[in-house]
Amino acid sequence: MVESPQTRENVFGDNLALLMRFFKVRQRQLAQLIQVGQDTISWWKTGKSVPHRDRRHDVVEIFLQRAPRLNINADSIVLVRLTEEDIKRALVEPSSTLAAAASSGLDELAADRTMVELLGISEQEWQMLRGISWPKYYQPSKRIFIEILHDYRKGAEK
Repeated sequence: MVESPQTRENVFGDNLALLMRFFKVRQRQLAQLIQVGQDTISWWKTGKSVPHRDRRHDVVEIFLQRAPRLNINADSIVLVRLTEEDIKRALVEPSSTLAAAASSGLDELAADRTMVELLGISEQEWQMLRGISWPKYYQPSKRIFIEILHDYRKGAEK
C-alpha cells in the first residue's frame, strides 16, 4: 500500500515525536540544533507541515549521533513508521536493515524499461536509490522509488 502525502505527513510527525521522546530531546533543543523556530518543530510533530529533504536530513543526523545504527534517513523518516522496538533493536543489533537494492520495488522499477526510459534515470540516481536502507519489515514499492527520485531531483534543482 502506498501512503498518501497526508499519511506521510503524519508518519513524519509521529516518528519525530517518538524519537524526541525516546532520546529525551526537547522541542527547544532540537529547534536550536537545526536552527529553526520551536513553532516549526511543533508543526512537524502535528503534521501541519513536513520539512524539505535537506532539513529532514538535519533532523535525522541529530538522532543518528545518539544511535549511529538507527536505520533512518531523510526519505525513510517520512515513509516508514518507527516503533520503540525499532529504536531499541538498533541500539543492540549490529544491523536491522536490508539494502534497498534487495527490494522488489527497485527491482520492479529497473525491469520496467519503458518507465526507466521515460524517467531518464542517471547512474548517480541509481546509486542513490540503491543506497537507501529500509527497516526489515518494509518493502517499498516501485512508486515509492519514483517519488523519492522526484524529490531528489527537486532538491537538486535548488
